[in-house]
Amino acid sequence: MLHAISWSVFLMTLLCLALVYWLFIGIFYYSMELKQMIAGKSTTKSKTQNVSNSSLFLGADESFGTGHNGSAASKEGLNPEKVAEDIKNTALFPVAYRLVDELKETINESAAKKSAKEELFFALQIILGKDSYSGLKSTPFKVAINNLIESECLSKAGFNLKTEELSMLWKR
Repeated sequence: MLHAISWSVFLMTLLCLALVYWLFIGIFYYSMELKQMIAGKSTTKSKTQNVSNSSLFLGADESFGTGHNGSAASKEGLNPEKVAEDIKNTALFPVAYRLVDELKETINESAAKKSAKEELFFALQIILGKDSYSGLKSTPFKVAINNLIESECLSKAGFNLKTEELSMLWKR
């Protein structure tokens, strides 16, 4: 029975089955994107929209008060204050990423030079005291950045910063 099926028929059947499978996946999971693409609308997202799904700030969406699907709508309805806070926090993602890059660079340089803990602490305090990062002090980013500083200092420089020390970094 298998001798009656040629390789070309087998490959054509396999190709058709794969096409049907991916068509089903596309319709089932990406129907909104496909509708936008057919309508001619842009489906590319801006960097700030993509950043909100970042693993760097795990739990940040919960801090922002968003619903389980990432939208600002919750079971109780839209809260204008929360929506405004979400927009403000979303706009701060690029600033937070610049800060994270600068902090990582400083910690890596300090680890390479084998600087004292006090020198690293002072350098971090100067960075966090910059006017361009002052908007992050009263946002959920502060917790995420403190966690990053703590883990990077421990893993790269071998310093264990206490909670009090982390909160002192932000004071200027």
